[in-house]
Amino acid sequence: MRTHWRRACAGSFWEAVERGDVGALAETLDVEDPDGESSLGALLPALSSWRRRQRVRATLDGWRYRVMWRPMAEPGAQPDLPGAWVLVVRDWA
Repeated sequence: MRTHWRRACAGSFWEAVERGDVGALAETLDVEDPDGESSLGALLPALSSWRRRQRVRATLDGWRYRVMWRPMAEPGAQPDLPGAWVLVVRDWA
């Protein structure tokens, strides 16, 4: 239950940041003081910029080269290479 609440809170927090909605951000954080809301307004552009950079970084990380391990056939098993193959080798003579 606690994890669900945190996710919901984090979701509304970042939605408010991405929209640039100071009022919704203050409400999500239970900030009732006008000075606190003003401070959030000053912080909001930096949070929004950071969030955009993190999303771009996450997207780029998803595109990067990854090493994946796959099980090999049993030793001595014949490889499945259907069709005709031509082998080109260098003449060492």
